[in-house]
Amino acid sequence: MPVRLEVAGPPGSGKTTIAKGLEDRDPRFRPICPPDWKNPRALPFYVKNGLVLMPLFAALSRGRGRRRPNVHEFVWLTLLNGWDRRLGRPSVGPGLAIIDQGPVYMMSMLIVHREGELGRPRMSAWLDRAARRWARALDAVVLLDAPDEVLARRINTRPDDHIQKGSPDARVRDFLKVRRAALDRATGLLRSQNDALTVLRFDTERQAPGEILDKILAALSPPE
Repeated sequence: MPVRLEVAGPPGSGKTTIAKGLEDRDPRFRPICPPDWKNPRALPFYVKNGLVLMPLFAALSRGRGRRRPNVHEFVWLTLLNGWDRRLGRPSVGPGLAIIDQGPVYMMSMLIVHREGELGRPRMSAWLDRAARRWARALDAVVLLDAPDEVLARRINTRPDDHIQKGSPDARVRDFLKVRRAALDRATGLLRSQNDALTVLRFDTERQAPGEILDKILAALSPPE
C-alpha cells in the first residue's frame, strides 16, 4: 500500500516546486492525478460516482437565488465521492504517491464557492462522510504558504495566467485570506476524522526548498 501525500497551499506557495523536488529526491515518489473528466475513458467513473449524487446536486440548486453546480463543482464532488476507492486498489502499486489536487484542495474549493450551502443537513452529512473516507486514504498533508506580498509577486511573475494576476494588492490579500481559511477548514475536517493524519506546515519564503524536502522526508520516514 503506498504512502499517500497531498501538497496544498494558496497560489504561488510553491506546490509544484516541492512536489517535483520530492520526485527528484526519491524515485518512489510519483504524482497521481485525478481521472480527467474530459477524457472519454474516465466517463464510467464520473457516471458511476456522479449519478448517486443527483439528490445532492438537486439540493444545491433548490431555493431562491441558488445556482446549479458548475462543471468544476461537479468534478470536485464526484472525485470526493469516489476517487479514494481507486487509490486503494492494488494497481496503484507500492511507493509514495503525491496526490495532485486531492481532497484538501477540492474541499477547500467547495468551501470557497459553496460555503452557504455546506451547513445544510444533506450537504453537511455528505461532506462528513467524504472526510471520513479521505482521512483514511491520506497519510500526510503538506501545507505551504508565504506572506501575502510574496505570493502576489509570484502570481504576477508566473508564466501561466491566474485570475488574480495584476489585481490590486487589497484584492489579492482578500483572495488569499479566503483561500487560507478554506484550506485550514478542509484540513481540520480531515484531522477531525483521523487525528493521526500527519500535517506539515512550511513558509516557503523563510524556508528553502531543500530544507522543506528534508523535513518532509524525515517526517514520513518511508521504509527502504
